[in-house]
Amino acid sequence: MARNVNASFSGVVVSDVDPNALTRTRWLDESVADTALVHDLITGENTPPATLDHSGPGNGCVLGIPVANQLPGYAISGDQSTDTEACIWAIPRIQPPGESTLDVRVQLSDIESTSTWDMTFEVRNASWAVVSIAALEFGTIGNPNVAQSTVDGLTPGTQYFYRIIVSNVKWWGGGTGRGPSLDAVTVGWFRQAPASRALLRRLTSDVEDSTELSTKTASSATVIDFVDLDTAETQDGQAISGYHTTTLAQNQHALAEMLTGAPAGTNSSRTLTASASQGAFYDHGRLGSEWASMPLAADIPVMAYGLGVVPEDGGTGEDGSGGLTNGTNAPGWGTVTTSATYRELVDVGGWFPYADNDKLRVQILATSPANTLGALGDLIKAETFNGNTGASIDTDIGTFTQIGSTNWWWADLAAGIDHAGAASNRIVISAAITSGGPKADGSDLRIVGFSAFMED
Repeated sequence: MARNVNASFSGVVVSDVDPNALTRTRWLDESVADTALVHDLITGENTPPATLDHSGPGNGCVLGIPVANQLPGYAISGDQSTDTEACIWAIPRIQPPGESTLDVRVQLSDIESTSTWDMTFEVRNASWAVVSIAALEFGTIGNPNVAQSTVDGLTPGTQYFYRIIVSNVKWWGGGTGRGPSLDAVTVGWFRQAPASRALLRRLTSDVEDSTELSTKTASSATVIDFVDLDTAETQDGQAISGYHTTTLAQNQHALAEMLTGAPAGTNSSRTLTASASQGAFYDHGRLGSEWASMPLAADIPVMAYGLGVVPEDGGTGEDGSGGLTNGTNAPGWGTVTTSATYRELVDVGGWFPYADNDKLRVQILATSPANTLGALGDLIKAETFNGNTGASIDTDIGTFTQIGSTNWWWADLAAGIDHAGAASNRIVISAAITSGGPKADGSDLRIVGFSAFMED
């Protein structure tokens, strides 16, 4: 058969559907062809002109999942009499496709009324040059403990480093004292949710099963089918039957369920079923066996964490421990020697989305005041574990690279790491070191933050 599908969205001329218009098949033809096009854009099947991979305008609205949504809960207290600036949170991250801005919210607690400081969010590029910077202002959303701002002018798909910097600090009016705690950091896009409404409706006088959906079996699961109509079935001069209108309604309801995961029309009993090949919502998170061309969403953030405080320049700090005195310093090691024995630095868990294997990417940001990481070879490792069974899933090993001529270093484990789809996972980050444990000065290695995300 010749599938009736449009190359681009056409729509129906208003005069053809006016209450007094003649009944013509061309409105049905265009409706069928447009509906088939939407199906192809969603699933990636039949070589569509584009796929809805959620990478921005034209390819679907970006999903708006935060790049970072962390509850750190660590203190940033200390004496700032020597260190005039400190980095209290930082991660490496590729700017998601379709986005040139970032909204940032930071929540603090235990804020002393006499304390003063400046706080900014900055974005640096792979050369460590500042690309965008914005002051974080408190009280703009009504909560006096939450600061927020927006940075713009960013290039989608570009490697950046996001940092929160404090400067001009006077805890308790100056000198040494108890400063605030960093309770939460969110980096993303704070969109407004649309009003809830049904995508497709039906009259109560309709036949009860008129929108019941066709189904098929894929990977032992009952899934909703999409019935293609032949171009010869909707030509002028041909009759319009209940088969045509009912099939069109079923297809449109199937698309509604693919997009929302919720029942459409009268279909309250048969919805998309989660299986090994697909999720209950077709979010492009897995290449389902029935639609092998369905694209992965262009960027799915999984987790991102800043691990503590370090001096802004990546040095050892006035106290030799890498940050504000009495604060929570990022974990560090001294006298590091490369070794086959990896020592665990980070162990975090979370629920990962559906996605094919080899889609997880991990990036790690560190400082090395002595700038000795380059001579240590393969030093850093990321390993995924099944969060339920504890079984090891996959491992990737990488090397730190110096950022410009600074004390800042980063590792990009981009080979693609396997994970358990739609299940609990753990990411463990380790370094090949022979020293007995964390060292106060962190002169060779101090892990500042990391990010993990799915990419196509």
